[in-house]
Amino acid sequence: MTEHIENGIGAGSVVYDTRADRVGEYRGESGPYVLLRPLGGGREWEAHPESVRPATAEERLGAEVRAANHRSRALSQPVTDSPAPEPVAGCAACAEFAGRRRHGPTRARSPTQTCCSGGTCAGTTGAPAPGASSASCRT
Repeated sequence: MTEHIENGIGAGSVVYDTRADRVGEYRGESGPYVLLRPLGGGREWEAHPESVRPATAEERLGAEVRAANHRSRALSQPVTDSPAPEPVAGCAACAEFAGRRRHGPTRARSPTQTCCSGGTCAGTTGAPAPGASSASCRT
């Protein structure tokens, strides 16, 4: 990839695309266009070289904050693809939780939803009851 010499922009530079009203990282040239990539990652886009200029500190900071917020939201989404804990036979709390899983709204599992240890309920702390056997619910 080559450098965009007339604007003094090189690969990795943070630039502002005035036509798209977006900040991106300069990746190089592709035919008559320049390739830009969002700061937080994502799909590259093509821009006209005359519409690209170095980003100001405010534009760069705004783009970095948006990228950090996007990552934060993505990481805070609940994980729903892990298997549910297996209930312990004869435990009322386990049966209640299993019923909620089957009939209630789909919710992400969390460690606070563990229910018992070897038939002796430890509440919703996720910790085994004192002196419980190893046959406890697993989260």
